[in-house]
Amino acid sequence: AKAKKEKEVKNNRHKILKKLKKPVLIIEGENDTIFNILEAKKLRSLIKNSKMKIIPNTNHIIVMNKPKALAQEIFHFLEQL
Repeated sequence: AKAKKEKEVKNNRHKILKKLKKPVLIIEGENDTIFNILEAKKLRSLIKNSKMKIIPNTNHIIVMNKPKALAQEIFHFLEQL
């Protein structure tokens, strides 16, 4: 029952993500072990108008480890809107 519920939640999440029309920036830490690059690429494939940036030499806590690089990527993304 638990596995069925998890699959149902995942399918619902995928349906919602596929409906997004606004530009989305996905920022990933190169060494993230919580939400790895493969997962981020799957996410990007679900969101039609998305871009993905990988911040080198950091993990999941980009805001703490590489705040300037994170801010630069966000500002660059916003300038393109």
